[in-house]
Amino acid sequence: MKFYLRFILIATLLLISCSNNKDGEIPTIEIGGKQVPILKFDEIKDTISLNLTDIFNNISYLKLETRNDNKVVRGKWSVGNKYVIGYIRGLGLYQFNSTGEYIRKLANYGKGPQEVSSAYWTISKDEGYIYIYDSLKPKKLLCIDLNSGTFQENIPLALEGLLRNIELINDSVLICAPILSTGDPAGDSFLFWQTLSGSLLSTVPARISPTKIMVPSENLLYKVGDQLHYKPIFCDTVFLVKGYTLEPYFILDANKSKNIPDYEVGSKMINVFLEGTDFMILQIYEVTEKKMIGENTTGFESIKKYFFVDKTSNKAYIISHFINDLFGFEEDPISFADQSSVRNYIYLETISLLKRIERLKSNPKINVIDRKRIIDLGIGVTENDNPILITGTFNK
Repeated sequence: MKFYLRFILIATLLLISCSNNKDGEIPTIEIGGKQVPILKFDEIKDTISLNLTDIFNNISYLKLETRNDNKVVRGKWSVGNKYVIGYIRGLGLYQFNSTGEYIRKLANYGKGPQEVSSAYWTISKDEGYIYIYDSLKPKKLLCIDLNSGTFQENIPLALEGLLRNIELINDSVLICAPILSTGDPAGDSFLFWQTLSGSLLSTVPARISPTKIMVPSENLLYKVGDQLHYKPIFCDTVFLVKGYTLEPYFILDANKSKNIPDYEVGSKMINVFLEGTDFMILQIYEVTEKKMIGENTTGFESIKKYFFVDKTSNKAYIISHFINDLFGFEEDPISFADQSSVRNYIYLETISLLKRIERLKSNPKINVIDRKRIIDLGIGVTENDNPILITGTFNK
């Protein structure tokens, strides 16, 4: 396939096809007749200070109902237009409606046929069904009817193995992102497509060796508007998924050393935290020191740098300050939203909410977007209540 030829040539193209960097703009390289941006992190010098509301707007607050039988803690959430689904490790999978009212527990935590222990999922567009991958069940996907809460017939995995993500396309095709080089059939592919009956449609075989750049986040296969993006864990390229093929979309060049094993001193990792139609937020994580913690545990000291890519101006910046101006805090620009969630959200435990409210009450000079609205969130709330999800949309 032409894709593989282009992929093999990337290293050469990086050396001979880079365009000039004019006025701080992100240079490009030519791949298959298309100009692809190449982000050279070591050459980014300009800084930028960002507020949360610079990238996140149309904000609303969703209190999840608290009952004796549904107390949840920090977990992974999908916030849709009809339902809110949450997976809490050690507890299971929970379902609320769009206003936060509790509906049911969809699945208990465990290894049984209708239990989950490590859940990755995708939801149909009408939010009628949820399809769940569990790493302890590498041969099948679970399916639950969200309107009734009943388990449907399991879906066979076309290629057995460990997966990072699954996405549903047109409510009829599943696209799966395996963990590479696991020794399982799925581990030999970047991606594979299958029907809901388990028939294999297509694959993109993995044709790269592990490098010293990794992406530790779960957002390896994610949606940006109407586009589907893919970032292989051992690759420095973000791809655009088009049909059953991949096209290079963004090259991430961290000036990595080819002689340093992963997680050793000097190794670097890139995390694509968040991407909208007009922006990207990335992190470079570099191991600076390795030391023993206890008798058999290794710890790491690291340097973290965060970067903001403005795709409208084609410029990139080091993030000098990131302010959560909903609460007046300067914070690390961590992953505020799950790229696979229909509605983007910020997760906030009530104990954290109450501490932030107390800080706002004690210091009226803290500049926040809507002080009264935030303070009113704490009325009638205890630190043992279920979390609050702050929902919104990405600014373009």
